Amino acid sequence: MNKYPRHTRDVSDLREAAKKYVLPGYVPPQPVFSRDEQVWAIGSCFAENITAELRAQGIKTAVTQLSETINSPALVLRSLSESGAKDILSHFNIAVITLGLAANEIDGQWVPSTVAEVKQELSGIVQEVREANPRIKIFFTLSPVPINRAMWSASPIIADTISKATIRAALAEFFYSKPAEVYYWPAYEIVRGLGMHRPRHFGADDNETRHVSKDVVRVVVDLFIESWFRPLS
Repeated sequence: MNKYPRHTRDVSDLREAAKKYVLPGYVPPQPVFSRDEQVWAIGSCFAENITAELRAQGIKTAVTQLSETINSPALVLRSLSESGAKDILSHFNIAVITLGLAANEIDGQWVPSTVAEVKQELSGIVQEVREANPRIKIFFTLSPVPINRAMWSASPIIADTISKATIRAALAEFFYSKPAEVYYWPAYEIVRGLGMHRPRHFGADDNETRHVSKDVVRVVVDLFIESWFRPLS
């Protein structure tokens, strides 16, 4: 049984702490993808950061960026239903879908989503992606970036907590059915779960409270590549 880290020294090395306390159960025994695979990412600024780091390591990547304000499963599903997005998917081997907001815009107003609604939207996203490209592998991630504003609550911090918890619970329920060729990458847990025990996970580069520090993003992406992509021969 792997216990929760007891001392701050247990998480002083982010890479090793992630490998010990976060990644077990979420990575294959050996990397399965070639570095020739082409990756398409959709989501908020965190998806853009992941894309930049993948490119820096020689993996061909494209991104469809959504504002953190609207980066909800409902809006991702809606964007995927457009023919242009489906045309893009036919050119890629791997899709990384980063979600950040559990809400939907109804009659011009944002309404919080339930776990059941998000779970249904996740199924819809997979269906849309599979229709565009039956062979593509899908990764879901939860953005660790806090929501920019609370459009349905007086407290942005509480709204962010509820929003992230709703998406994470929906992802957990969705994965109970063990969908084929669909995976979860725990970027959120590496950044927010370990980050509350370590300094400067946010704002180390620009003092912005919502910006994940570049060295943290690099560890998240390095571990993703190390876990899933075979080394160059």
